[in-house]
Amino acid sequence: MKSLILIIALIPSSLLFGQKTTLGSIILNEDDTIHCNMIIAKKRRVERSNNYQFVLAIIGNKTEKFKANDILGYMKNGDTYHSFRPLLPDSSFFAREITTGKITAYYSPESNGKYYFKKRNERHFNALDANAKYLVEPMDNVYIPGTGGEVINYNKTVNPKIPIIHSNDEAFKLFFTQYLRSDPALVNKIRHGFYTLNTIESMFKDFNN
Repeated sequence: MKSLILIIALIPSSLLFGQKTTLGSIILNEDDTIHCNMIIAKKRRVERSNNYQFVLAIIGNKTEKFKANDILGYMKNGDTYHSFRPLLPDSSFFAREITTGKITAYYSPESNGKYYFKKRNERHFNALDANAKYLVEPMDNVYIPGTGGEVINYNKTVNPKIPIIHSNDEAFKLFFTQYLRSDPALVNKIRHGFYTLNTIESMFKDFNN
């Protein structure tokens, strides 16, 4: 990826526009990335909310606000956030990348919190409600920018033959022991309760290792 790099003096974050900042990148498109100072909210709760709804960056001598409709994503504090764009007004949001490889997984607290995941051979993402613990079918026609700007149609995201993951550990085990069956060692850990919804991010990462 070619990068459009803005050279910004490394001014101490406490002095730069009176804001706390960290170095990061704004991914404008597949060819252009701006490396810049990213503003960090003073309150941790506000910072978490900002990360998924919008991001603030200092470009030159101005503070710029970017929403998911504006950019492909951004990198901040070691995390990468990707733009998710449902085809509804003002419904776009950012999702944090958990891992990529044999399985690609994201998390966003939007819509009460959801994990989006798919394996390499799958065209569509599955979605797992992070609170109610069941597979759901996300909003129709969600646009996730990627190679070639592929439009992901979520109408058929969830295979109707896949059992619903209800609010119990057995249903979680039933689904993921089948879904991740290509890794017998990991499946054995799932069966013995080593992975649960609370440790699902570690499960996705370990599947890629």
